[in-house]
Amino acid sequence: GCHAIDFEGYGPAFSDVGRKYAGVAGAKESLIEKVKNGTKGAWGDAEMPAQKNNVTDEQLNTLVDFILSFK
Repeated sequence: GCHAIDFEGYGPAFSDVGRKYAGVAGAKESLIEKVKNGTKGAWGDAEMPAQKNNVTDEQLNTLVDFILSFK
C-alpha cells in the first residue's frame, strides 16, 4: 500500500530508506521500532501507523533486512 521498492508513494521507497540508513549504527533496531510503533515526520508530514499487530517479529526482521540491503 504505502511503500514500493524503487519509487515514492504515500511513504518513501524502500530503496531510499535503505540508502538513508546504510552504515548507520543501530539502524535495524531503529527501523524495527518505527515499523512496530509508527512514526510521524521522519519523511515529511506523512504518518506511518503502527504495524505491531499486523506483522510477526520474524516478518519484521526479514522486512527490515530487505530494506537495509539497499545501499
